[in-house]
Amino acid sequence: MSTVHPHGKVCALMPAWRAATFIQKTLDTLSAQEWPALEVLVSVDHCDDGTYELCQAHVRRDPRFRVYRQPSRLGWIGNSNFLLQRERGDHALFAFHDDLLAPDCISKLAGILDTQPEVVLAHPDVEMVHVDGSREQWSYKAIEGISDRVERARQLVHREGRWWTAIHGLFRLQSARRIGGLKLHGAGAFTADWPWLLHMSLLGQFRRVPETLCFKHYQPGSLSLSWAFSPEQAFEVSA
Repeated sequence: MSTVHPHGKVCALMPAWRAATFIQKTLDTLSAQEWPALEVLVSVDHCDDGTYELCQAHVRRDPRFRVYRQPSRLGWIGNSNFLLQRERGDHALFAFHDDLLAPDCISKLAGILDTQPEVVLAHPDVEMVHVDGSREQWSYKAIEGISDRVERARQLVHREGRWWTAIHGLFRLQSARRIGGLKLHGAGAFTADWPWLLHMSLLGQFRRVPETLCFKHYQPGSLSLSWAFSPEQAFEVSA
């Protein structure tokens, strides 16, 4: 059984859009989390596929959930920032609507933040499930154990290793607010999590939990599947 440190309030931030075919599984895994001091904020971006109604029904079953409905399209950056601005807890994580979390995921990550003040973000290994059902293991080790902030940033600048795995981690909300949220750039929302993680690495250490605790299920309409990953896009996000 995992060790629980109940003094840290955790908020799961779920930006959702056109997720009716899958989101109930994600909501259920959040309800099953072992961490006692948990709140879940869901923001359903403007859509009419029944996502909001499913979330509302779940709120009636689990009072730890709150759901917002956006009257106009914000995109995943705007929707994520909307949620970041509304929580006043200790720690938070982006609970993307196609991510399924192991029941002890949050408790293991929160235990690190509550006992290691030098750490600003704790992240698990991730299993990525492709649309065709094939599976791939992700882990990010490049800045593991690096105490020097400049060296951490240098590693992230070069984007060595599966850096995107860290976006599935639990972070200190106070540190995230110093950054001011995720930012759009010349290529829109393309890998906008990279500069956000880069800024977070300057504020403190990242700590990897070497266990697969997050299972990402790509859907046919997943945003990142629409990206070309072109040199032009890479230039814009680095500019």
